Amino acid sequence: MNAHTMTQDPVTLEIIRSLLIAVVDEAEINLSRTALSPIIYEVKDYCVCLLDKEARTISQSRGGIPTFMADLGEAVRDGLEIYGEKGFEPGDVAIINYSGVCGQHLNNVVMYAPIFWKGELIAFAANRAHWSDVGGAVAGSFATNSTEIFQEGLQIRTVKIVKRGQWDEEIARMIRYNIRFPDLTFGDIAAQLSACELIVRRTGELLQKYGWDLIRRCIDAIWNQSEAAVRSYISQLPPGRYEAESFLDDDGINPDRTLPIKVAVTISGDELEIDFTGTADQTRGPMNSGESGAFAAARVAFKSLIASDMPPNDGAFRPLKIKLPPGTMISAKGSAAMAHWNMSLKTVIDTIYQAFSGAMPDRVPAAHHAGQ
Repeated sequence: MNAHTMTQDPVTLEIIRSLLIAVVDEAEINLSRTALSPIIYEVKDYCVCLLDKEARTISQSRGGIPTFMADLGEAVRDGLEIYGEKGFEPGDVAIINYSGVCGQHLNNVVMYAPIFWKGELIAFAANRAHWSDVGGAVAGSFATNSTEIFQEGLQIRTVKIVKRGQWDEEIARMIRYNIRFPDLTFGDIAAQLSACELIVRRTGELLQKYGWDLIRRCIDAIWNQSEAAVRSYISQLPPGRYEAESFLDDDGINPDRTLPIKVAVTISGDELEIDFTGTADQTRGPMNSGESGAFAAARVAFKSLIASDMPPNDGAFRPLKIKLPPGTMISAKGSAAMAHWNMSLKTVIDTIYQAFSGAMPDRVPAAHHAGQ
């Protein structure tokens, strides 16, 4: 038995479990309280997470919008791919909104910072917040007739805006002169930065009190407990393949092109697969999202139906498999327009619910307001 799977006493485990959530909850409150943009402090268009060094979700704050369900890992993994584990130093803070990784409209900007213990990288503090403008053809960057991502604003592919604790004024200047509301946005950047710094500081306090070995064991135990609970619930559902389909009226450019959305949910033993095969190819208009958006949509539906009372973490999603062909409107590639990615995903989530209804009709809610 290795150190990470040793049994942990239940009292300590519950204390650590609550503290790991409290850390990100406090950072979320701080982000919401100090941001300048109403879309952050009123709409709560953000998410806040603590991830391990492999970018797996340890804990996520309990506010924010559901579409950002445990989806910051891809952004952090991009940084690990670019810099490597040794390329991060204490005091670094990176940002990214690159559509090829994040798969969303460019307003959603991720900021993350490494966390160290005795010189070793062990975790990341991360958040995403909606900037009021990132440039592009129209104010607010919500182009309704864009046909490529370059029309929608400034793309940032994993750069360090803070290096070893020092603000990079050159990167900041590049951002400032490519957006319409720099004072508003830089106030929000300060709020995001503060949220990251708070998680780093609070996690450091936990490490000083409990040590990384104990916390690491508790994280593994939390993940394993979540996985076991989800598998137990799935195993009680009637096995089989449940299909559903819906559509969007058009892609925002071609009024004659209807976009089919197809979903199949397969329940087999204690595992569950969501298959998007048959969904429309990526579109010319701005209704696309990258595959990370589809994964988040799948996790939203899965969690609300299978693990509704469970805090999101890596273990809770281990029994979920996602089959997503490349090049669909929810796994778009290249320079696909994504300004209205969120419009599509609401209907995608509803279609997943519809498929689930064959196995659990008493748990599935009615559809949302149908934005298109």
